[in-house]
Amino acid sequence: EIDSKTGQHKHEISVDQIRDLKARMTQTSFLSRRKSAVINDAHFLNPSAANALLKLLEEPSGQALILLISDQPDELPLTIRSRTQVLRFLSATNEQLRTAGCSSKAITYAAGAPGLAISYNQNTKRHQTFIDEFRELLKNPAFQRLKIIETWFPKKQDHNEGRNELRLRFRAWKLVLRNLLL
Repeated sequence: EIDSKTGQHKHEISVDQIRDLKARMTQTSFLSRRKSAVINDAHFLNPSAANALLKLLEEPSGQALILLISDQPDELPLTIRSRTQVLRFLSATNEQLRTAGCSSKAITYAAGAPGLAISYNQNTKRHQTFIDEFRELLKNPAFQRLKIIETWFPKKQDHNEGRNELRLRFRAWKLVLRNLLL
């Protein structure tokens, strides 16, 4: 969703979005009795939104299916995790990723994660920058590393954006380390 004030993507799921979902889930379906909703990146629920979602999970209307998608399920509140069923998806094979149009570099980078492979294909330059920066970071002495890291986050006022940027960097770094170890 786009923030109307800043014009940028929001980095959290708000209570208003969950209330809107709840209102839609309580309406009668036109075509069938079943209703479904998908909450992508569910780990971005803010505390108020998590509480609102909890009520929806405890009192679903009719035949409702709500899918919470998250690559960080431990970030979800325990009360929500206890009321959901976890479905884990297997890694994609290199051949499946190749068939989907991913480059060989994206396939190596993603280590079987289709979302990462697609993200890498769409933002090759950015991901490659993260990888190159990490390799450069490893080459420098410890006392210079913090100075280098500070240059990556010039906007200190937007903590959510910085946190998301750091998550992307950590994923890239983890894969670099994995490949070095292998």
